[in-house]
Amino acid sequence: MRITTIGNASEFITQALERNLDMAAMKENYVDYLAIRPHVERVGEHGLFTDAGKPVILTEVQKEVSDHKGPVWTHVVSLRREDAARLGYDSAREWMALLRSKRAMLSRHMKIDSADLRWYAAFHNEGHHPHVHLMVYSAKDNDGFLTKAGIEAMRSELAHDIFR
Repeated sequence: MRITTIGNASEFITQALERNLDMAAMKENYVDYLAIRPHVERVGEHGLFTDAGKPVILTEVQKEVSDHKGPVWTHVVSLRREDAARLGYDSAREWMALLRSKRAMLSRHMKIDSADLRWYAAFHNEGHHPHVHLMVYSAKDNDGFLTKAGIEAMRSELAHDIFR
């Protein structure tokens, strides 16, 4: 693979980390990567956010995710810089509002009871591709599952809301 720009290099590193999470780092380190990496828009001391009104204490999230025995799904929603600026998705505030409104969608498509759904996200304001990382899992170990149809349904609903 030929990397010709800083933007391409950054995107390559991001994708390599996400695709090889089990090889590159433990879950705890991935939480840290989301929360404090360069270009993260901080919401207080770090960049992680979740449901409105719920404080995100980084060390507690790291421990919870690290100790979790079941799957932890990681999603990335990325936009071109021009689209993000035009549509208002170039700051954490809009991503927070969108993702907080999508709790029921995540629960439905990932087959996790709403009471057990846990999610955290962070907005990374990268130069040519601002994006949000979304980490989702169930409070119950080995609960929930995600199909290709579920992924497509989530992608479609998010795209519809972003580009409406």
